[in-house]
Amino acid sequence: MGKILIVEDDKNSAYILKQFLEKKKYDVDMVYDLKSVKELNQYDIALLDMILPDGKGTEKISEYIKINPYLKVIIMTGFGDVQDAVYSMKSGAFDFIKKPIDLKRLMFIIEKAYEEIKLEKENERLKYIVQENIKEDFVIGQSEIMKNIIYIVNKVIETDANILITGETGVGKEVFTRYIQRFSKRKDNPFIIVNCAAIPKDLVESELFGYEKGAFTGAEKSKPGKFELADNGTIFLDEVGELPLEIQSKLLRVLENGTIERVGEQKKLM
Repeated sequence: MGKILIVEDDKNSAYILKQFLEKKKYDVDMVYDLKSVKELNQYDIALLDMILPDGKGTEKISEYIKINPYLKVIIMTGFGDVQDAVYSMKSGAFDFIKKPIDLKRLMFIIEKAYEEIKLEKENERLKYIVQENIKEDFVIGQSEIMKNIIYIVNKVIETDANILITGETGVGKEVFTRYIQRFSKRKDNPFIIVNCAAIPKDLVESELFGYEKGAFTGAEKSKPGKFELADNGTIFLDEVGELPLEIQSKLLRVLENGTIERVGEQKKLM
């Protein structure tokens, strides 16, 4: 069975609850104040008293759930009015029960909580399976060379490293770029593709790094460049070798320092 934590300053009430739940085959620990709550990842349910010697249980709900997203917090209170219940639920509590504890209702809530935990974990498992299947379908190849490439790419996905992909036209450089973006932690942020060979040489710097108002004739207002638009996301510089040498040196500074400088601006932007 699952593991439950009781946080209750009334030692007699805590012990009665512990005995009852252990008879139901649950593994139960109990503490008497908030400072004694530790290792939340090992618990499925926390029976948390509303008022404790060192604070209000309701003020800890979001913190506990952040530590253990699967944790179901059930608030116990002897002051059980509607306002308390609403506040608890808004804070992330799974449910709310008034004292003296109705043990039949408590068991109903606990069983319901375990059903939800089971569904959440199954949903995560299915999402993982779907994600892995999508990965397998995204890039097709059974040769040892392709398997090695996919292995390396999957390692790269977990980092924030700058990546250089080389190869002849048609080997799938852009496919792998999209693969990296799709499965990286930046997948929900912008994905900007720049065809470096298609930008006129006199516009490359302003396109990549942006410009300030008045930087040149016709610059009536400031404009962010592709790097700024891709902030916290991914920028793919296709045919980067076609960039003019002076721009390549500025690009190196961006890659080394993570800073850009708009045309006509002295201040560097992250």
